[in-house]
Amino acid sequence: MIATRCPECGTLFRVTAEQLRARSGRVRCGRCRTAFNALDHLDELPPRRSPTPASREPAPGEALPVALAPEVQLAEEASPAPPPATEAGLGDAIDTPTLPMGSEPSASAAPEPGPAIAARIETPRRSALRVWLWALICLLLLLLLLVQIAYLFRSEIAVAYPSSKSWLAQGCQWIGCAVGLPRKPDLLSVDASELHPQPGRKDRLILGATLKNRAPFTVEFPHLELTLTDVADKPIARRILAPAVYLRDTSGIDAGLAANAELQVSLVLDIGGLPAAGYRLYVFYP
Repeated sequence: MIATRCPECGTLFRVTAEQLRARSGRVRCGRCRTAFNALDHLDELPPRRSPTPASREPAPGEALPVALAPEVQLAEEASPAPPPATEAGLGDAIDTPTLPMGSEPSASAAPEPGPAIAARIETPRRSALRVWLWALICLLLLLLLLVQIAYLFRSEIAVAYPSSKSWLAQGCQWIGCAVGLPRKPDLLSVDASELHPQPGRKDRLILGATLKNRAPFTVEFPHLELTLTDVADKPIARRILAPAVYLRDTSGIDAGLAANAELQVSLVLDIGGLPAAGYRLYVFYP
């Protein structure tokens, strides 16, 4: 016999080693209905008293009741807690039938898996399903991220990997975009520029500038922003110059500005009677 104590209510009872092996040590307290592992809460067996004359030996084939030690019963009766577990309560605690003395449990009488065992069997299955579900969600999010990157940087990808341009163009047909040349305003600069009146015409100015592409690849032609200022350097007029305005040959607009190339811009502007004393020139993409 093995003595164990309920960790919840402190009830002490005895169980057999065969019953513990059949249930892997899992028992249920008949008083508070708490399920626990009896091997983790072992206690010392109280000494048995000598049998009284009124006690009798069990008949052959009769089940031997398992009761609490008298000392434990007295201790439990002195406490204000409910009465200790009876034989029926102990049987409910371990959920196994009481076998006659000298008999061995047969294979047909093996106990069914209880909630604790069933939980241990179902937990790995649920964990594996949860792992596969999270893996599928992560894969879908990764594909969505790659599609967004391909959409935002389609022009740069087409320049770096020319073989991918046809695939990107087919994808843009589905969402209504286009694979154009890269736009890199930070790699474009105006190396030199000047603005002076046209000889014989005070209402006209001649703009001359050198547009430099410092990128190692072809870029789209930018727009030019020309701002006229007065003697106090305050803007008095602003004009946006598209590539079709400042290019002499508009047939090469789609070809873009070649890598490390320079473009000479010369344009005549009609300013009317504005008192222009200075200017600012920037490159940008709309």
